[in-house]
Amino acid sequence: MTIKLKNTEFNKEIVVPTGFSWTSLCFGFFVPLFRGNYKQAAIWFAVAIVSGGFSTVIMPFVINKLCIKDLIAEGYEPVTSDDVTQLKQLEISVKRAA
Repeated sequence: MTIKLKNTEFNKEIVVPTGFSWTSLCFGFFVPLFRGNYKQAAIWFAVAIVSGGFSTVIMPFVINKLCIKDLIAEGYEPVTSDDVTQLKQLEISVKRAA
């Protein structure tokens, strides 16, 4: 599933996947790096070093949710009411609904 988020300040729309990230399982911390989410890539890399690589198995379960939370903190908002519903199901709070 995906959620469409829009930043009205920059008029930029982005489609974000939800749930388990198969690409993150295969490519590790490079996925948030290529998506431009440098903060999450740095966190993932640091945690992977500390955990001896064990986090590579855990992070695909949470990386998409963390990415959505970061985008909302940057000012992105859900585009449709279905997107708002999906965010509520993921237990992600939104300041303003579309």
